[in-house]
Amino acid sequence: LEAAGEIADAAPYGWPVKKGSPLAQSLQQALEHLIQTGTYKQIATNWGVEKGIIDKPVINGAIS
Repeated sequence: LEAAGEIADAAPYGWPVKKGSPLAQSLQQALEHLIQTGTYKQIATNWGVEKGIIDKPVINGAIS
């Protein structure tokens, strides 16, 4: 993959998952693993979006 241009926004985003779906827990655990191993930060840094990384993934963590 290749970036199409400059990064316009580097902020944390979520994944839409059906309410009550076990997929939400699986995604959370997968992201926790990526954070613990340093892979998450490495990927974000590689794509120039490290300003948007999070420390801990949560379910229904939206703020408004």
